[in-house]
Amino acid sequence: MHHHLDKLAGVRLRSDVDDEILHETLAIAGIEKRIDEYVPPTCDFCSAPAMDWCSLCERPMCEDDAVGDGVCIECDAELLS
Repeated sequence: MHHHLDKLAGVRLRSDVDDEILHETLAIAGIEKRIDEYVPPTCDFCSAPAMDWCSLCERPMCEDDAVGDGVCIECDAELLS
């Protein structure tokens, strides 16, 4: 006869569940904090939100300051000159 109780397979202790809930709560709080603090990038050429990055200089750019092939207006002007 056993003098101690063996943990049954599949049975979780309340402390294990509480620890898991605490860990998940802290992880969710961290994600929510990063979402709240997120500042979307703005275009390097105006104050509009950036929608893409230039494939040549990697500056953020809005749709109005992008050329059709993923190049910003400055890089495009340099390529044409």
